[in-house]
Amino acid sequence: MEKDNKINNEFVGISAELAIAEYCDIDISEEYRNRGSREIIDMIKKSIIEDKEIKKFKNFVFVGSEKGERGKQSKSSIDFFAEIEKNKVSISVKSNIDSGAKVCPPELGQPCLATFNELYAIPRGLEIKDGNDFKRIVFEQTDELLQEYLKRLFVTDYIFHFHKIKEKYDLLIVESKLSKVFQFDKKLITFTKPTIEE
Repeated sequence: MEKDNKINNEFVGISAELAIAEYCDIDISEEYRNRGSREIIDMIKKSIIEDKEIKKFKNFVFVGSEKGERGKQSKSSIDFFAEIEKNKVSISVKSNIDSGAKVCPPELGQPCLATFNELYAIPRGLEIKDGNDFKRIVFEQTDELLQEYLKRLFVTDYIFHFHKIKEKYDLLIVESKLSKVFQFDKKLITFTKPTIEE
């Protein structure tokens, strides 16, 4: 296990995956296991054990260390498969190092310009060359971009969201079908810096 000197959401997320794997007696490669924190794993396992809703999930299989849809450095959008009443479901693990609820959608959440072009801009007949092009898309296609983020965030049947409150990690299990209730209206969205130049 690594020392807890680089705590960020990814580090906590890997530790959460390892905590679920330990809870379910799933073997994880030593290389992947070494990317987590024993202290965080133990804290998250405690919240897993206390959570009543997680008990409905059975027969977990870890796939989180596999490559994502684009290969290269991308990571699988699915972290686990499990069963609920013999029906196979997919699970994505998300995490926050604080009480916030901000999570990134896979692939498109924090992309470089090339990835954003590949996944969003070029399929819409656009191309971004710099940060101002990206800002222009954010301002002009706010609702469409948010809808794409939402679609990519809820690519699995369930999200297990771990977030830290004081000295423990709470688990919130979100069913992806809830994402269907969200609709974005550009007219109702405001920005703290409302122009491209700012």
